[in-house]
Amino acid sequence: MAQTEHLPIYKSACDLCLWLEQVVRGFARYHKYAIGGDLREGARRILRLVVRANARTDKTPVLLDIREEAEELKVLLRLCHDSKGFASIAAFEHGARLVVDIAKQNEGGCAASALRCRAVARIGALRSRKLLRRRRARHDHEVPLPPRPVLLPR
Repeated sequence: MAQTEHLPIYKSACDLCLWLEQVVRGFARYHKYAIGGDLREGARRILRLVVRANARTDKTPVLLDIREEAEELKVLLRLCHDSKGFASIAAFEHGARLVVDIAKQNEGGCAASALRCRAVARIGALRSRKLLRRRRARHDHEVPLPPRPVLLPR
């Protein structure tokens, strides 16, 4: 399994999880168990997806899932702010900043993954062209078969 602790997106996701745990503790009971639970679960899902993406060679599908989760978490943060769940606007701003930071890092990973996919496809195309050239060269050196006799209709 690949190490994830060195990744900036992993550190940001951990910071978000820990921050949300502390902030949700201070919510009123109604917000704590309704939207607070959704916020905490969304942050944990992002953290799990970061670990999953780091363990895979084809990261693109998982990075797209992280993108969706980050967008959902932004919407939940906004909903919580609008329903007066946060104690202050500074808490909402800090949470939004953390989620946006994760989203930016994820987009950088998506772009890098797309470049890698294009490079791998290009290498695969070059390899197949080389193989095709080799086959043609081998075929050109073979002795040609005599032409087939043509049968005329009677």
